[in-house]
Amino acid sequence: MTYSLLTRETHKKYGMNKIRAALYAVSAGVILFALFSGIITYFATGELYTGISASMVFSLVGVGLFLGLILTGTDRRKNSSNRR
Repeated sequence: MTYSLLTRETHKKYGMNKIRAALYAVSAGVILFALFSGIITYFATGELYTGISASMVFSLVGVGLFLGLILTGTDRRKNSSNRR
């Protein structure tokens, strides 16, 4: 869903590069997997620290990739004079 929303061109914005949109989707997936693995590990072991440590690696990778994409992004807005 993330990929399809980012690659779609609208009347106000150009579509995103397919590789960049795929990396955004991977980033969102890794962050969601971090939450899932942390919750499952917590309920399986009953220890909070084990759940936090299980999710920390994936959340750092996901957030790092997301921040890298956000900080290196370009403006995709279309010129206002081209709209009609």
